Amino acid sequence: MPKDKEPETRVIVEEILTPIDEPEEKKDVKPEIDAKPVEKKVVDNKSSTNFNIFWIIFPGIILLGLLMGGIIAYYSGLNKIKSSESTTIIKTTSQPTTGIEASPSASPVAKIDLSKYKIKILNGSGIKGEAGKVQTILEKAGFTVSATGNASKYDYAKTQIQAKSDVDKNFIEQLKTALSKSYITEDKVQTLSASDSDSVIVTVGKSSN
Repeated sequence: MPKDKEPETRVIVEEILTPIDEPEEKKDVKPEIDAKPVEKKVVDNKSSTNFNIFWIIFPGIILLGLLMGGIIAYYSGLNKIKSSESTTIIKTTSQPTTGIEASPSASPVAKIDLSKYKIKILNGSGIKGEAGKVQTILEKAGFTVSATGNASKYDYAKTQIQAKSDVDKNFIEQLKTALSKSYITEDKVQTLSASDSDSVIVTVGKSSN
């Protein structure tokens, strides 16, 4: 019987590879990270567009405002001028001139008694019934006629007024105004003597309006 063989002893040599240092270039280099965050500038196109439109519209608004203000000022000035002119006219017409008394003839009916002096009417025209016509005119106006008759002659072209010196001048003016509606009167008033029985005498002439 064969002898048992002794087991073979094997020596296993393991190679231990020593790591070879990698060149520095191949070493992982970690990039340095900046602690500060990167600010990203975002351009707001919308706000930029609005800004540009604003600068286009803003001058137009200013010009429009100036134009409206000019128009308002113009019409306001016209109104002030008109109001000042109307005020001046009212003051001029309502107030008498300094140093000159207002004429009492402005309201003769209220200040003058037209029946105060009696009037005698003479027909100097040669036309029948003229004295009666004048009597009717004067009495309607408020005067008092004392008598009518014929003049010593009939060649009076215009109606003549005679009055005493103490007769109110405003009364004479009102008498002229009443007669002038139908007759042409002489500008000058003849003076009667103080001894005359009549205060006023009207001699009717041929000329009429």
